[in-house]
Amino acid sequence: MNRSMRETWDGNADAWDRQAEDPKNYFSRRAVAVEQLVTSHVRPCMTLDYGCGPGNLSYRLGQHGFDVYGCDISPKMIEKAIRRLSGTVDDAESRFKTTNGDSVPFDFAFDLITAIDVIIYVPDYARFVEMLTGWLKPEGWLALSCTNNISFFTWWSIVKLLVNPKPNPIRFTTVRNLARTGIWSGGGVDPKTSRQVYSAGALDQLVEQSGFDKIADFDLFHYRKWDTDPLERSGLNRAFARRFGWNHVGLYRRRPDATHQELGQGNGRHGGRSHQ
Repeated sequence: MNRSMRETWDGNADAWDRQAEDPKNYFSRRAVAVEQLVTSHVRPCMTLDYGCGPGNLSYRLGQHGFDVYGCDISPKMIEKAIRRLSGTVDDAESRFKTTNGDSVPFDFAFDLITAIDVIIYVPDYARFVEMLTGWLKPEGWLALSCTNNISFFTWWSIVKLLVNPKPNPIRFTTVRNLARTGIWSGGGVDPKTSRQVYSAGALDQLVEQSGFDKIADFDLFHYRKWDTDPLERSGLNRAFARRFGWNHVGLYRRRPDATHQELGQGNGRHGGRSHQ
């Protein structure tokens, strides 16, 4: 794991914790949408929130009766998650742990693994999906997200900065990331992994090739007025959001025929397990 990345997220822990309490914040609104996506298709079950941050999504799923666990590379994020979940689950200290980013810090399998805003920071998407698969029960579920490399949010941030250079934290961060990672990176990824950025279709294809069926998905623009009901988009609105939205979130289920094979091939490399 990149030490500087852990230090960065430790430094962001307080800000992300505040965001989790703000219903108008984009990342809180996305957590609500992921909560709705999951609870519409998956019954309460043993769940791992990989890259849980301050525990916003874990808390929401726990409120629906999901048996939630979480891990993150940032110890300070885990502290926030334990505090947030302490009144929702028993023994939150044993349920939320740090990870080095290459393994799952638990020795049992899960029915559902969520990894929202995580895959863009890993060096190998396919290997990451393989690692998570090794910790899923047969016919388990995955919820993953990616940042589209071409999005309305990214381009509009550039235009607004050119028209009005008045400082704006969100626009500045987006453009700064574009300057570091390249114009096709999507503006929200680590510079060492920008080559891994996928479109919504490419992420779906990767997970489907790993033995999953896509059950449902949604796309977000990063604009409140455009994201009022992302799970109910249809027709041209849905197609436009899928192509030019900033974030794509998919819910996938392991195919029954895939459970006859060893889950998580290469487990010894990742520290995963086979759970048949």
